[in-house]
Amino acid sequence: MTIMKTSLPRLFVCLFFLVNHVVAYANTLYVNDDASGNNDGTSWANAYLDLQSALTSATSGDDIWVAAGTYVPTTDTDRTATFQLKSGVAIYGGFAGTESTVSERDWATNTAILSGDIGAQGDDTDNSYHILTGSATDSSAIVDGFTLSKGRADGDSAAMQHQGGAMYNDAGTPTLKNLIFTDNFSQGNGAAMANWNGSDLTLSNATFSNNQAKGYAGAVFNKKSSPTLTDVTFESNRASVSGGGMYNQSQSSPTLTNVVFRGNRAYWAGAMINEYSSHAILNNVLFIVLCK
Repeated sequence: MTIMKTSLPRLFVCLFFLVNHVVAYANTLYVNDDASGNNDGTSWANAYLDLQSALTSATSGDDIWVAAGTYVPTTDTDRTATFQLKSGVAIYGGFAGTESTVSERDWATNTAILSGDIGAQGDDTDNSYHILTGSATDSSAIVDGFTLSKGRADGDSAAMQHQGGAMYNDAGTPTLKNLIFTDNFSQGNGAAMANWNGSDLTLSNATFSNNQAKGYAGAVFNKKSSPTLTDVTFESNRASVSGGGMYNQSQSSPTLTNVVFRGNRAYWAGAMINEYSSHAILNNVLFIVLCK
């Protein structure tokens, strides 16, 4: 009994130390492409110049704050380069570069762009296959407050480089908020986003506009995946085959709430199509056809 009385306080001390040890290492990393300090990510003055450096350094529990600017996955010409999300890491965009809390930012005004325009600037043919990749993540991987543009998925189909120009997910369930997907391209499916194999992610307050797929799904392609979309707009997206806005395949059952499809085009099903035992759950969804 004496041993038990002596060891219990020691156990609580050890647990207290362990918890505080973990919390102490959760921190905020700063990114600003206009920073002029030490560029070690420790403050706005010393912010990393690129998001990739912050992602490499980040560990579970960290936040990454990104100031207005344009950020690419690589500064060279490697088209496979992507921003690979990490479980437990939250990436927030839309800061002016002076804020001390996430709630102070105005992401709509301070535009933070994640761009696939690597290589020759303005030449879309050498752009990244996927700007973001959320494969093998859980809901603690967060992306909030960005515009994703100029992804070009026109590579090897065997390597899945022909789908998901802005974002590709395979068995990933990240949390996505306050995003704009615009001017992305895929030679295959899902010009803006391709979700495969249980990528049951959540997406809220987002817009998909002017994305183009040569195959299916001008914006979002789902295969064996059932994402949840809330307060989302699909506008002026195009697919050469079917599903101008969304294409659901192979037992996909996405849930759409407060969603608008406006002016999307395809050879079949300009807004959305469900095939191969798929069905969408629709709550307050509006389909608008623009006639010329």
